[in-house]
Amino acid sequence: MKMKPKLIPLLNFFAETLRETLEGSNLSQADIARRCGIPAPHLTQMKQGKRRCTPEYDLRLSCFFGLTPGMWMNLQLDYD
Repeated sequence: MKMKPKLIPLLNFFAETLRETLEGSNLSQADIARRCGIPAPHLTQMKQGKRRCTPEYDLRLSCFFGLTPGMWMNLQLDYD
């Protein structure tokens, strides 16, 4: 009898990196969302991997955290 190979789920590096970045901040997630102009539920869903990063959110997060624009989108696109 042939065994089916187990599928390894793809890691969502965007969601994981965002989660680690948010947890490493001295601010609450609600404060970060407010300061970035991103609705708090959207930020939570992105952190959970339930919502995709958009170009607008990429720019807002990159600016807030002092990162290169496009970093978040590249992580999202790599996952997609």
